[in-house]
Amino acid sequence: MLRRWGILLALGVALAACTNTTYSSAYYERAFTGRELDSYGAGRDFNTIVIGDPFGMGDAAFGDALRAQLIRRDAYRDINYTATPGESASNYKLVFAFNASQTVGLQTLCRDAGSVATGTRRGRRSACPARCATATSC
Repeated sequence: MLRRWGILLALGVALAACTNTTYSSAYYERAFTGRELDSYGAGRDFNTIVIGDPFGMGDAAFGDALRAQLIRRDAYRDINYTATPGESASNYKLVFAFNASQTVGLQTLCRDAGSVATGTRRGRRSACPARCATATSC
């Protein structure tokens, strides 16, 4: 039960902690609105990348737990948050970086999430979410 509350807290911090930022060609922001989730995710796989583990569960277990919590939270939207999206996936994704060992920009999270190193900085835990579009449409 405590672990579930910890995951919920981490999710809340991640989704509420940062301000929106937009870049040119493709865009990167901190959070999706409900309307965007309905448009880009409903009835589809939604690529969800989780980097780091703030609770010592192991990266894979924490990533699975966070995605499961997102699925429960948005059950009425029928979004399948997954690390292995299939053909139904849109060109949008969510990236969550927990305990990044250095400051990470949104472009890095979206374009090269695999390069983000994790570890606590000065004994503090951190969470940084990004929403990413791999292509834009008009």
